[in-house]
Amino acid sequence: MEAGKLTKAVRLQFAFSSLMVWAMTSLDPEREIYPNAPLKLVTFEVRFDPVELAAAATERFVEALRERFPIAGPPPHQQLLIGPSGASATSAGARVFDTARRHAVALAPQAMSYETSAYRRFEEFGDSIGGVLDVVESLDLGVALTRVGLRYIDEIDESQLPDPGAWHRYIHPALSSALAHFDPAPLEHQSAALFEIGESHRVVLRYGLMRQAAVDPTGPLVIEAPPRGRYYLIDIDSAWEGRAEGVPLTTWVREKLDELHAPIRQLFENTITEELRNEVLRRTP
Repeated sequence: MEAGKLTKAVRLQFAFSSLMVWAMTSLDPEREIYPNAPLKLVTFEVRFDPVELAAAATERFVEALRERFPIAGPPPHQQLLIGPSGASATSAGARVFDTARRHAVALAPQAMSYETSAYRRFEEFGDSIGGVLDVVESLDLGVALTRVGLRYIDEIDESQLPDPGAWHRYIHPALSSALAHFDPAPLEHQSAALFEIGESHRVVLRYGLMRQAAVDPTGPLVIEAPPRGRYYLIDIDSAWEGRAEGVPLTTWVREKLDELHAPIRQLFENTITEELRNEVLRRTP
């Protein structure tokens, strides 16, 4: 998801000060973890200049992760070649899953990704990513990094709300006002905001009332409790874009990951209301 390709975005620099202020400090280990969080998918991706990903390197990658990710999936990179004998498809890289199909790791000639539908804590997720990066670093591919991204997708199911349709009670008025402005109320409403944090760090917030799931419940990952009807989307993508060559991959990316995560939690918290926390998120499923 690239900010430059947004068809509808608002470029803001810390506007809505009471709504969009976040702390760039270290995580509070005592912070609240909601038992009924609406988080459906978290994705980490690091992109780099194309590298030659030989079959031997792919095999080493898969073997190193086999204990935790024993299930093979379709390769993440395919190329169609046209020759004298017709068209043929070639693939490169690997995609592997855990046994519950709640975590997936992929390596391609231009990217490595880790996604999960069973996210619990950022520290745990970051450690898992670090383990995969160690494996990639051991392959000695000599990558030149161009993008590091972290994306959280929350789907607040209307059927779980004590007062379905009363979005002003659960979503901050600055984001839900359009749903109450029209008569009749819209069936769907989508908006986006683009934030710039420093020279190379951007955060994209996509939000609104949706009917089609943003996270495909029939996809390769098992998605727990997908929405049964309308839901409110909070989709946050925090990314660094630039160029980094010759850096220690695991250490550099792990530090960058902490920076990317810093605005996400606060942005989510400032999007929702205390009523949603008390009536839905703190409720034992």
